[in-house]
Formats: sequence, C-alpha cells, structure tokens
Amino acid sequence: MVDETKSRILIIEDEDAYGDLLEIKLVREGYAISRARNGKEGLTMALQEHPRIILLDLKMPKADGVEVLKLLRGDSWGKDVEVMILTNIEDSNQAREAVEYGVDNYFIKSDLEIKKIVEKIKDLCPVNNI
Repeated sequence: MVDETKSRILIIEDEDAYGDLLEIKLVREGYAISRARNGKEGLTMALQEHPRIILLDLKMPKADGVEVLKLLRGDSWGKDVEVMILTNIEDSNQAREAVEYGVDNYFIKSDLEIKKIVEKIKDLCPVNNI
C-alpha cells in the first residue's frame, strides 16, 4: 500500500504522450499520480491536493509554468513544495525566472531520459510501501 500523503506527484504537462510516459513509469515505481494538461488546472489541483512533488512544464495553455510557479510560491503551502521543471526550451530568461521562484530542478526534456527523472524523484521522495 502506498502512503499517498508522502508519494503523490502532480504532472502538469500539456504534451499527452510525454505525460503518459512519465505517469506509467512513476506508477510502476509505486507513486500516486495526478495529471493536469494546462497551467490553470495544474495550479488548482496543486493547491487542493498538496502533492509531494510537482513536475511542471513551462510552455502550456491557459497559464505558463512561470506564472503557475509565481502563484504557487505565493501560497502558504505552495511556497515550500518541491517543483521540477520539465521543458523542451532552453530559454535562459525563463530558466532565470524559474530559479527566482525556487525551482528545485530544471530539466530539458530532450536532454534527459525519463528514467533519470524517475531516479531523481525516487531520491527526493522514496515510496514507503507498507
């Protein structure tokens, strides 16, 4: 049995194929997954569900990742949540903005295998099976 309070991960990603692959890999590792396909939906879910880790894309409809991060960091709970940026762009301005809002990890999707993302998550948030 998974302790969802310690192992829930929210994936905020508008690319379904990439989000699906992340979800499959993380579920196999024992994590509970929530999914949002745009920034507005992702922010709402984050503030309601309080996941342990948020995987956040930067380029999304309805609210980009930096906007979501800014609003998240303005919340009493959201100011401390672990956030990993997953993006296809290497925009130094967006990277700088993300760092200003306390991003814990910033990954370029094309440069990193999903296996490495999963390993990083396992390091940050081990699943406690009971």
